[in-house]
Order: sequence, then structure tokens, then C-alpha cells
Amino acid sequence: MMESLGKSSSFRRTVLRNVALIWHDVRRLWLTPFGAFLSVGILLLSGFFFFQYLSAYNLRLAEFLASPISQPAKRPSLHSDIIVPFVEALSFLLLFVVPIVHQRLIADERKDRNDDLVVLAGISNRQYVCSKFVSSYLFLAPLACFPLLFPVSLFWFGNPEFLPFLTSIIGLLSLLALFCSLSSFVFFLFPVRGISLVMSTFVLLFLYFFHSLKNILEPSSFWWVSEFSPVLQARPLFSGVLSLSSLYFFIGFSLLFVFGGVLSFDRERSL
Repeated sequence: MMESLGKSSSFRRTVLRNVALIWHDVRRLWLTPFGAFLSVGILLLSGFFFFQYLSAYNLRLAEFLASPISQPAKRPSLHSDIIVPFVEALSFLLLFVVPIVHQRLIADERKDRNDDLVVLAGISNRQYVCSKFVSSYLFLAPLACFPLLFPVSLFWFGNPEFLPFLTSIIGLLSLLALFCSLSSFVFFLFPVRGISLVMSTFVLLFLYFFHSLKNILEPSSFWWVSEFSPVLQARPLFSGVLSLSSLYFFIGFSLLFVFGGVLSFDRERSL
């Protein structure tokens, strides 16, 4: 009985330490000019993209209304012509933001040797790596959702479909989870400050345009590219189709990269 109570108390203390570490990291990112600068920058750029797509939609709608009945044009859709390209542009923008956040969250902390203090406080290597992934995701998820207020305004002036819009949000957050896990893995794999930022950005860019290999090289020989391309896996979700295979893809690879970060951090600590 006493042994079970001791294990329960130890588990509770471990959970509280990890929650406190995550809360400290997220709070440190938000309550600084860094968080405010990122928020304003993402809102400005995403607002620019949104109004560009909205203007293009208005032009296509005008062409549709002016087309003769004998040659009807395809009616533009709020979801496919505004929301889908906007979410794709937002995901590309987040690709550059994720390494900057990990530079602040992981590289700067390791430069000041604060990670040693955290480990000495009773946080294991696995818990430390997982907490950094969760902290970055909890910080970036609101940043990714704030610009979605622009397409939400379409519900006041138009009649876009709600469920496809909700599925697009799920796709964006799933892709963001993959970006966060892969970037944190690269930062733990290359602990040198500066190099990790460049390598993380390069790897995310390569992964984002990975599907282009199928167009450049022989398509029949590289059919497997579409199975491992996060962009192609996210497109059904962006389009409003809730694909379970895409969700399994993002969950599986996110967990895989987090596990890789744990192994990299363990290897560095053992040296």
C-alpha cells in the first residue's frame, strides 16, 4: 500500500515538474518582444495573402457572372479559391517561423547551459525533449490559428462550408506538429548554435518541396514520393477531406522525430 502511494506521489511530482517546465517555456516566449514581433509579422503577412486571394476570387466571380449562358464558366468557390490557398500559404510561412522559435527555445537555452539545470532538477532527457516539442507546439498553434480569423470573416459575408474549413484547420495543425517535431530533432542532432537554425530551415524546405522530385525525376520510379510528402498528405485535409491515412502519417512521423530527438539528446549527454 505504501509502495503504491509512493509511486503515485512520484508520478504526480514528475507530471507537475513537466507542466511547470512547459508553462515556463510558453510564458517566456509569449511575454517578450519576440512573441509580439512574431504575432504581428504573421498577421500582417497572412492578411496580405488573404486579400490577394480575395481579390482574385472577386475577379473570377465577375468573369463567371459575365460569361454567356452558352459558354458557362466554372463558378468559383470560397473554400477552394480562398481558404485552401490561404492555408497552404500560411503553412509555408510557418515553415520559416518554426526554426526561429526553436532557436529561441532550445539553442539559446543550451548556450546559457540552462538545460543542465533542468536535468539536475529531476527532468529526464526524454521528458526534456518532449517538453520542448510540446512548448513549441503550444506557442505556435495559436500563432497559426490567429490568421484564420481572416477566412472566418467570410462566414459573415458569404456562405463557405463549415466542415471543410474545420478539416483545413486540422490539416494545418497536423502539418505544424510535424514541423515542430522535425525541427526539434534537428536542433538536438546539431547542437551548435547557428548551424542548427540553418540546418532546420533547410530540412523543412526540402521536406516541403519533396513532392517536386516526382515531377523532376521519372514519375514511375518515384511513385513513393507522394507517400512520404507532407504537402501531398496535407492537401486532402486542406481541401476539406478528413483523410485518416493523412492523420496517421502526421501522428506517426511526429512521434518518430520526437523519439529521434530523445536519442540525439541521450547521445550528447553520454559523451
